[in-house]
Amino acid sequence: MRRAFTLVELLVIMMILIILVGSARFFSDKTIVSAEFNSTVSDIRQSILTVNNRALESYKNEANGIRFESNQYTIFVGTSFNPYGKSNQVFSLDSSITISNINFSSNPDLIFTKATGVPVSSGSFDITSNRDHSVTISVDANGVTSVTYN
Repeated sequence: MRRAFTLVELLVIMMILIILVGSARFFSDKTIVSAEFNSTVSDIRQSILTVNNRALESYKNEANGIRFESNQYTIFVGTSFNPYGKSNQVFSLDSSITISNINFSSNPDLIFTKATGVPVSSGSFDITSNRDHSVTISVDANGVTSVTYN
């Protein structure tokens, strides 16, 4: 007598495989989004440290700053942001990530004074993703940066 799989058995196996592949895709997408968000937070924090160090070193004999906008941030040289500055470095965010609640004394610019590296004003801003990830980055009066995961 010949033993073979029935159509019902094959359909059950196919359904199990479809469920497993779908679950794996869902979890891998979620992991990728989390990694992208964490990478963006790390990049922004590193940019703040870079600007602080430039100010301490009196880079270009000026104060140095970073401007935050909802979809990008810009590193600049000087005591105020010039959108046409030749030394500006613009970093665009992924479309799923936004910066909001920017508050450095009602200013979107975080400026560090030349030679001391002390910020002109302390403050904070939020970074959020459309996948329910959210952090608040704060810079205190001494220029120390902290990240709070919400």
